[in-house]
Amino acid sequence: GCGNGYYSEILLYLTSFYFWYIGLDFSKAMIDSASARYPDLSFLQGSALEIPMGNKSIDIVWSGTVLMHLLDYRKAITEACRIARRFCVFHSTPLVIYGSTMYLKKKAYGAIVPEVLIAKDEFENLVRQQGFKINHILESLPYQAGNLVDAELATLTYVCERV
Repeated sequence: GCGNGYYSEILLYLTSFYFWYIGLDFSKAMIDSASARYPDLSFLQGSALEIPMGNKSIDIVWSGTVLMHLLDYRKAITEACRIARRFCVFHSTPLVIYGSTMYLKKKAYGAIVPEVLIAKDEFENLVRQQGFKINHILESLPYQAGNLVDAELATLTYVCERV
């Protein structure tokens, strides 16, 4: 979910070192926008459920606010971990702290789209099952569910490292 490529700027600011960035997004409009805005970077249109890269081919995989939009989030986690050589970062993931995964619907871009709030224990177990340990858990901007759900939620960023 590279969107319009803005994570490339954020990552450069946070790391202060050069890296080779490849962005992937499902939306052709986002890829076109990213390519126009950052012509020196590489962007691919594709799905988080079938990432067009080899096993352990990327040093650091950054999954930014993607999982909540995928009904098959388990497959997306597996794919991100599959291509990660060293680290996998799941940024701004809305989680149910106590309880089961919840499925919501909302209207966005003129269509009804899914929104998934993954159970925290399930998410962490899925990451560990892929051969990663969780190094850091950071708080992100809170997910605004209003009165839609009766559950404790948190939006967290996970920094995971291959074991």
